[in-house]
Amino acid sequence: MHYITGTDRNQLQLYTSLEDSISPENAVRLIDKLVDLLYQKDPAQYIYKGQSLRGRKSYHPTLFLKLYLYGYLNRISSSRRLETETYRNIELKWLMCDLHPDFKTISDYRKDNGNAIREMTLGFRNFLKKEGYIEGNKIIFDGTKVKACTSKEKIWTDTIIASRITHMEELLDGYLSKLEENDQTEDSSMELSMSMAEMSKKIELLNQEIEELKSIQAQLKEKSKNTYCVTDPQARLLPSRDGYIPGYNVQVGVDGKNQMIVLDEVIKDGNDSNALEENFTKIQEQMEIVPEIVEADRGYGNIAQIAHIESNGKTQCAIPLAESRSQTHNRKNGVSFTYNESEDTYICSWGRKLRRKQRTAKHGDTVFYIYQASKDYCLRCPLFGKCTRSKQGRTLKVSEHESYRRDHIQRMESDQMKELIRERKSQIEHVFGTVKRWMGKVPLLLRSRKKVQIEIDLYTTAYNIKRLCSLSSIPYLLSRIANSLSELNKSLFHSLISTFIVLNSLFGAISLFKKQRGCVLI
Repeated sequence: MHYITGTDRNQLQLYTSLEDSISPENAVRLIDKLVDLLYQKDPAQYIYKGQSLRGRKSYHPTLFLKLYLYGYLNRISSSRRLETETYRNIELKWLMCDLHPDFKTISDYRKDNGNAIREMTLGFRNFLKKEGYIEGNKIIFDGTKVKACTSKEKIWTDTIIASRITHMEELLDGYLSKLEENDQTEDSSMELSMSMAEMSKKIELLNQEIEELKSIQAQLKEKSKNTYCVTDPQARLLPSRDGYIPGYNVQVGVDGKNQMIVLDEVIKDGNDSNALEENFTKIQEQMEIVPEIVEADRGYGNIAQIAHIESNGKTQCAIPLAESRSQTHNRKNGVSFTYNESEDTYICSWGRKLRRKQRTAKHGDTVFYIYQASKDYCLRCPLFGKCTRSKQGRTLKVSEHESYRRDHIQRMESDQMKELIRERKSQIEHVFGTVKRWMGKVPLLLRSRKKVQIEIDLYTTAYNIKRLCSLSSIPYLLSRIANSLSELNKSLFHSLISTFIVLNSLFGAISLFKKQRGCVLI
């Protein structure tokens, strides 16, 4: 028959080493050298075991960093699957030097070494900045919701908790009444004594569960929350395309030049309205970047934070502002207000003035000035009941940043800003699409915000590696890493020489001092 013939399974094959089985263009070589470079820059940030000479030897800390980067880059995040791959995957056998850590060891490293993984993530981004792959002139922010490692059934509301407490109390009353009935009988058989012991144990467990539920109720009341996730208490109930899901809000910043990720933060807020300034501060601290342009969607339209960012005189925000609820209500009812700067008054759509009151209101760090119309005019106005229902007249709360808001809206109407807003989606949305495709149906394996941050760091670092491989060849990148290692070694050598000179001078000064005091130097 005319078929392609494969190699005989019994054919003996010889190769000299694992090195021969990995091509020079393989991305696993980049992972290997990159982690070694980041480790050499500051080994103290990565060392977690192996300090003592006693007991069994530990694995080198870079081993697990390489393993996880390879895994997340190839959609393998499970520690059990990673252990299996170390036996059958030729690339991992080469990367791990044919070592096979147990899945529990692999899993424990990830959950216990978030700081080392974070250090690797930030170190790699600074390497990209140094090599020119991250420019920092334009940064685009956006947020996405990632489902937590739990189910909807594990989300309890105030009503569910109250009903569970009621149910537990009913069961408790039933057991207590049975115990009372048994106490009144004279039967002292073995079966009855055993059932009484079982009921006493159940009563104790019910009391503990009721106390736990009441404690959860108190926590929700204290934090002004109305939902609680049993398996991951730090997860929030977030709106999504599939309804409400328990999850986390992940903030991402992307550089405009090559769409490299420069920021990934898991925040506790359920929306993006207060995240802009914090994101901007983070990239300044982590990357020493002060961008000329910051882009984001309407969800980031907090005019107070926009004003604070632009106050540095270097940054301009291309962020459209969303209508507030009151603005939407006014528009739908044909109500509008025009500011008269010379008189410091607002004129309503019926020509009536709203004058500024002495009192003010404060929401967070923002001060609001209060303007109010005469009640005599409002009560006779045809729009009374739609514009306002207050018998004291229409009240208008105006932010202290209102004049800045008007100027910002006007700037957003320029052709340059419209073009920036139009191209925003093409620069950041595909990042979420790629990473979420890697995540699959079960995106996260760890619980709590701190541990979820570890997984997000691994995903974003893997994404940057993937993006880097599409921009430059592997041999070129390896040569750049080799140059960085050479520069690092030279810097370390000069530091050692400087330290030796300082210590030698200090030792000479001590020797001279002792001779002058008549001491003998040993």
